Amino acid sequence: MSERHTYVRNTLLLLAANALVLAVGFVARPLIARLLGPEEYAAFALVLSTAAALSIYLNFSLNLGLVYRVAKKPKKAGEYNSTVIAFLVLMSAILILPAYLLLKIVVPALGDLGYLSAFVLAVALGLLAILEAMQQGLKKFNQFGATQAGSGVLAAVASVAGAILLLNGFLVGALRAVAVLAVTVAGLLYLKRFGRITRKAFDEVWAYSKPITFAAFASTLIAVVDKYFLAAFSSMSSLGYYDISLALVSATLPFTVSLTAVMLPEVSRYPKKILSYYPRIAAANTVLLTGFGLCLYYYADIVVSLLLGSEYIAGTVPLLRILALALPVMSFINLNNTTYRAIGMPKATAFYAVSLVAASIIFNWLLVPQYGAIGAAFATLATYLVIAVTGTVMLWRHVKVGIRKTVFQLALFALFAAGYWLLENPGFTVKTILLLAFGLATLALQRKLVAELIETVKSFNLFGGGAK
Repeated sequence: MSERHTYVRNTLLLLAANALVLAVGFVARPLIARLLGPEEYAAFALVLSTAAALSIYLNFSLNLGLVYRVAKKPKKAGEYNSTVIAFLVLMSAILILPAYLLLKIVVPALGDLGYLSAFVLAVALGLLAILEAMQQGLKKFNQFGATQAGSGVLAAVASVAGAILLLNGFLVGALRAVAVLAVTVAGLLYLKRFGRITRKAFDEVWAYSKPITFAAFASTLIAVVDKYFLAAFSSMSSLGYYDISLALVSATLPFTVSLTAVMLPEVSRYPKKILSYYPRIAAANTVLLTGFGLCLYYYADIVVSLLLGSEYIAGTVPLLRILALALPVMSFINLNNTTYRAIGMPKATAFYAVSLVAASIIFNWLLVPQYGAIGAAFATLATYLVIAVTGTVMLWRHVKVGIRKTVFQLALFALFAAGYWLLENPGFTVKTILLLAFGLATLALQRKLVAELIETVKSFNLFGGGAK
């Protein structure tokens, strides 16, 4: 099977898995919010965001080095895996109390139960990151897709069940942690890649991860900055409105992660391939996210009414429209970070990550105290726009990757978003006509990309393992 066939096959397998996660998540997260109400949903959101941040401190970003080392030396995968897992367990034991004391001061709204739920979920997410890193490095994309789908679906089901039965955001977070942990342990046992715990294995993984780790300690705050600012300067209900809007907007981002996940191990081996991979991935990401973003921007009122109910309309619709504008540039954060890592520039990744959180802190500090959730939404838009543009320009200066079609697609998105504003809240029919026109313009602009994808898919048996 040719390299292009292999890449598309692996990518489509991951996209299929993420389609399931998207479908479940796009329904489950709003359902949880609807069942819990804005304030209890805000408690659930605090658990999720705190866990995402804590997980970085527990594994020191060793999962990033794990992908790189396993891709380079697959025969040592078991040794790398066991060593990194042992490190995660050790750091969990060391940090559980200091983290509790710090968060009790920084975000008192979290409370004891919220912290316990967040910490258990953080451990589960840390183990999940290790499992997915192993699967990426070994190029076991069938298992990688199954892990993503399994963890996403089971976590969603557990969370919905908790929202129905418990009606407590913190307890729902704890139930979600158990679900993620169950899938992760099962995945690690199925992978069967265990070995000796050695200092040499740690040093090899750490040598790659070290430049990223300390920046990641700061950059992980991107998961909590906006939420903590809202908890401190606004209200729990405004936090609930904001988080569910952000969750709906970012629901498609796993698709973009699929494209870069397949790219990473290949480019780690052959860095020059980035010149071929990056333009196609950037264009595909932008086509997908501009289309979805424009749908959310045009039909925000309908989406909120159907998924969340009347309780959320006034507080969520304007936030959803603002955040939808940020969606197309969000994918560049992950794509540029992955590219820097793949071509062996972890220091650039670190600088990029720290810049992201610094911009978020500045914009949230300027906007949230005065404007609340609306300020947080504009802060998110400004943060991603500034850092995505800066990071892409930095990358282009180092590696002359092609981004012309991507820039044109973003300009097309901006034009049709402005059209909605200029028409002063057009009706459903006009919005649908605009959306269809956008789709036709996109097909014309990206016809080469679409034709290449169709030709490649037709030229091999997707699940048969070989070209026709």
